[in-house]
Formats: sequence, structure tokens, C-alpha cells
Amino acid sequence: MKSIYTYARRLSNIPNTPFLYKPMRNEIIKILEEMGVVFSPKNKTANRSLGQYVHDDYALYVQIKKGKAENQILVDSHLDHPGFVIGPKNSALALGSVGWNRIKNLLNEDIPMPIKVFDFEGNYFGTSKITNEISANKPFYQLADEKPLPINGHAIWDVNLYEENDSQVEMYSADNMIVTCVMLSLIENLMSNAQDFDDVNIVFAFTYLEEIFEVSASAIANRASTPFGKITQDTIIFVLESMQCTPLLESEIANFKDIEAWENFRVEHDDLIYSPADRESAYANKKLHPLYSELDLPAPNHEDGILIKINDVDGIYGMHFGDSENLAEHFLVSTLDQQKKEYQLTLSGGACNGTAYSIFPLTSHIATIVVPNKYKHNMDHSGHVVSEVVKIEDVNNVFEALLGILKKDNFEHPEAPTLSKVLKNKIKADKSITKKIRVERESVAWASKARLSYGKYFPSSNLEKILFYFRSGFARVRQMLATKL
Repeated sequence: MKSIYTYARRLSNIPNTPFLYKPMRNEIIKILEEMGVVFSPKNKTANRSLGQYVHDDYALYVQIKKGKAENQILVDSHLDHPGFVIGPKNSALALGSVGWNRIKNLLNEDIPMPIKVFDFEGNYFGTSKITNEISANKPFYQLADEKPLPINGHAIWDVNLYEENDSQVEMYSADNMIVTCVMLSLIENLMSNAQDFDDVNIVFAFTYLEEIFEVSASAIANRASTPFGKITQDTIIFVLESMQCTPLLESEIANFKDIEAWENFRVEHDDLIYSPADRESAYANKKLHPLYSELDLPAPNHEDGILIKINDVDGIYGMHFGDSENLAEHFLVSTLDQQKKEYQLTLSGGACNGTAYSIFPLTSHIATIVVPNKYKHNMDHSGHVVSEVVKIEDVNNVFEALLGILKKDNFEHPEAPTLSKVLKNKIKADKSITKKIRVERESVAWASKARLSYGKYFPSSNLEKILFYFRSGFARVRQMLATKL
């Protein structure tokens, strides 16, 4: 497990602003090739006991296949972290949930917000700071520099990039780099100790864009496949996350009347989660979801071990398979119980790639494994900018749980209904709204494809300008028409 932290230290020096994924992806490819993972699933001469990788506009994929596994496993971790893309005239566009109200409050209090600047290729450029808000309607900010900053460069919070002690890791982007390094360590283990695994068929997806409506996972879920084959009803999906452990409020997972109400809810939810004063007030004035009391479930927290997440604010995972068990949940619970590891299994708030794999009718077997991260998105309880912090024990337990699942020959069918099955029968998805949410996700993923193809946000030529804005505009019109039906 030492390799997890070796990789984390190595990758922490590379910026990972949404859309600008190429420096991070390229470094991960170097690591994969150092392990002996070979390029292209079409390489017919490759030793099938070895790992193979391929990438497209949405993700980098690694497959390790040996023997005849009963179920294909898909493991997902995203590469991006909320940050700023350098625009014209030393402007900076915030992408992802950086907390707009938080930044406004810090500006009003005249609290410095220093940032590190990297160029498009990920090379360190220097430091700067946010001086004022340019637009009240869009998260554009002015940076304090006389010299021109590199357009499509990364601007990230100037906090401690990586520090480790016996009990915890402090990082700029534990979300989601620490569990991405868990994936890399698992790949290393599979490649180095192939004799320990009899039947394995696992695909690791390093998704490029999650912080904006889970774009990459939505694209994968919409096409129901990776470059290594179909995602079927027997596929088991584990989403890895390092996020806040927030309870589900009474008003959440509602039956929205229309897609606009759902979109407004998501925006309000993000504003609430990443604005400490607003969140404290909201939690003081709102009740927890009644299912906590009805099912005798504890509220999730940051102290009681890793969280097995089987819902997002958008719904219960596997919502299209109401009568089916959730083998992802069952495998995790069985393995962690056997290993005597601490974990939480309950309703929770928040949103992640688990939503994308659930709103499309793929499989019932979906679970997000969360390393608790109480300072997610670099914000402490007062709203100040800080490094994220995770417990080493939690990180190690995620690794051990997944390794245990991969080494297990078989699992007995659950004797009692999984919590996922119970919840799916308690909270029914509105099929008409879910369909419109799928259209919305598909449209956003399609609109983002051109920018992701180039790995940048602002166009550098007339051709890029046409591609970027045509796809965005056409996707929005298509979505509006489709959601009226």
C-alpha cells in the first residue's frame, strides 16, 4: 500500500483543472507503462494476462483480464478538481464547485486568495491572487498580474500540495487524487502478482470530467460501454470518491415536477454544500430525511470509517432495477465484515459519478466507496481556503476491500435484502423526470466533447471557436426540445 502514497506525492505536483486533463492523464500513462501496461485493446499480440490501456475524449481506460470471471467489474475515479481556467486579459473562470458565495465573502472581507498558476502543459508559471469578481452572473474573476498569464492555463489554490504523517494525508486535491492512486496501486498489484488472481475481468476508468454534471461518466453510461466492451446488467460498478459525508435532508430526493426544478435544486445544493454559513443555517432549520428514523440508520460522518454510498441526491443507485439486489453493496459489506474494517452504510447527501451510472438503465450493482474528506474542495468550516485532509486508515481500507473482492472466488447471494433494494422500494424514481435528466446529461456530455477532445476550455483558433460554441449551442437547443416532450 506504500505505492498509493508514492503515486499521490508524484501526481500532486500536476494541476488538474476541469477540461485541462491532459497533463494528469499523460503522467498516469507514464506510470502505467512503467508497470508494463500496454497500449491499445486492438493489440492482438499483447499477452492477455497483462493490462492494456486506451483513451478517448472522456476517459483513460485500463483493462486487466485473466481467466473467466463471473462478473465484469468497472472501477471509476475522476481526475479533475475544481479550479480556474485562465482566460483573456488575465481573467479566471471558475469551473466546478469552488463555492461562489465563499469567494464573494472572502473578497468582501479582503482576505487574500493566493493561487498557483500553471501553463496549458502543466508547467509551473508562478503565483497570483484573485482581486475582484468580474461578472455577477458567471464565476469570472480578475487576477492580479501585470504580465500576461497563459490562456488555458490552470489556476489552483496556493495550498500545501502534499504532506503525509502517520495518520493522515493533507493534499490540494484528495478529491479525487487519493482514490485515483488507490486504483493505480490496485493495477500495480494485479500486474505484479497475477498468480494471486484466478479469474479477473476488471476495467479501471480514469474519467476526465466529473466536477461539471459528471460529464465523462454520463457519456460512458449513455453509450453503455467502454472501449473494452459492453456494460451489462451483470456488470458491477464501484465509484471511488473522496468527499464530504453529508446527511440527506427531508426535502432532498424529491419528485421534481420538471427538469428546471431539478437543475435549480442541483445548483442550490452545491451552493449550500460549499457555503459554510448557509449550510450551518440550513442544517439547523431542516430535518433529516424520515428514512433515517424509519430504518434506524445513522447519519454519515467523517469519523466512523469509509462510507458505502448507495444513493446521491439525484436518487437511489440502480433505480431502474427496483426488485434486484445490489451486488456491489453486498460484496463490499461481506468483504469489510470479514476483514473487520470500520465502515458506514446509510443514506447520504452529495452527488458523484454514481448518479451517472444510475440514471441510465445499466445495472443494479452500483456503489460509491467514499474516503471521508471534511474539507472537500479546499474549504474549512469558516469558508477559508485550505488543503483537503483524509485519514490513511480510510484510504488503506478502500484498497484492502477492493483487493479482497478481486481475490474472492465467489460470494453467496445475500440472505437478507440489501439496503439498496430496501431504499429502491421506499423511494420510487419518477420515470418521466429521470428520462429528462438523462437527456440533460447526454446533452451536456455531447456539448463538452469538442473541448475535451482538445483538452482546453477557451478556443485558440476560429476552427476551435466554431466547434466549441456550435456544440454547446446545438446541445442546449436539443435538450430544450427533448425535455418538452
